[in-house]
Amino acid sequence: MIKRIFLFATLLFGSAIVAHSASALTLAPSMQEVTLTPGDQTVVNVELANETDKTIELTTEVVNFTSSGETGEPAFNFDADPTDLATWAVPERGPFVLAPDQTQDVLVTIDTPADALPGGYYAAVLFNETLGQESAGDVMIESKLGSLILATVEGNYTSGGTITEFSSTTPQAGGSTEFTVRFQNSGDIHLKPTGTLVIKNMFGTEMANATVNAENGAVLPDSVRSFDVSPWLTSTSLFGKYTATLTMSDGTVSDTAILSYWFFSTMWIAIIAGAAVLIILIIVLLVKKGSHPTTTPAS
Repeated sequence: MIKRIFLFATLLFGSAIVAHSASALTLAPSMQEVTLTPGDQTVVNVELANETDKTIELTTEVVNFTSSGETGEPAFNFDADPTDLATWAVPERGPFVLAPDQTQDVLVTIDTPADALPGGYYAAVLFNETLGQESAGDVMIESKLGSLILATVEGNYTSGGTITEFSSTTPQAGGSTEFTVRFQNSGDIHLKPTGTLVIKNMFGTEMANATVNAENGAVLPDSVRSFDVSPWLTSTSLFGKYTATLTMSDGTVSDTAILSYWFFSTMWIAIIAGAAVLIILIIVLLVKKGSHPTTTPAS
C-alpha cells in the first residue's frame, strides 16, 4: 500500500502543531537539549495534547536528522537505518490513544553507550497518526509530529564557529537596512549564537542597533545558518562614512565582523547639487562680466 506522509515538524526552534478541522494536536517541548554521560541512562519527557474533537491514535518512531539548507529546518533521514542517538532513545511503547482534550506524557529513555564518542548527536521522536485512505483506496494518508532532541555527549570535543558573511543592501535613511549574516559551525556540537549589530556614524555616534538570532536558533556541526536582520535608521539626514559592527557569541565561541560604507541621503545630495549649481552660475556670471571690454570715453 502506498503511504502519503505529511510531516509536521518544527524549525529548530518553532512551535509544533498538527492542524485538524477543530483545533489541533500539540506537542511540548518541540525541541529539548540534553547532556549525556557515556554509560548512563537519561529520561526525557514529551507531552502530547489532543485539542481536537476526535479520538486520536498515535504510534512512535525515532529517526536521525540533520539541517536542511541554511534556514534551520531539520531534514529527517527516513530512508536510512537509525544510528547513534536514534538507536539510544526509546520511547514508551505505544500506540497511544488520546480522547478529545486529553493529554499524555510519553517518557523517552536514552541509554548512552559506554564507548560513545564525545560530541553532538541529533534525533527526532516522531508521533504518527493515520488519517485514513483516499477515495482511490490504495493510498494511506499519514501525519507525523516531531519532538527534536539535541544531545551532547560529555568529553573532549571541539567548539568552533565563524562569521562567513556579513553584507547589506544600500542603507536607507529613515528606514530599515537589510543585513545578511552567515554563521558556520566548525565544531563537534551544536551552537546557538546570538549577536549584536551596531551602526555608528563617522563621529562614533550610534545610529542603530539590532539583535541577530534573537530566537536562539541552533547551528548544527558542519553546517551554515543564515540570519537576516533589518535595523532601523531613524535619522533622515545621514551623511558620510558609517560602520556596522557585528559580534556573534555562544559563550565559548565568539567572532566579530565589521562593514563600512559611505552614505549620502537624498537631502544631502540635493544640497550638494544645489551648491554646485550655484557655484557654477556665479562662475559663469563672473566670466561673462570679465569678458566685456572696458571702454574709455573719447576726449
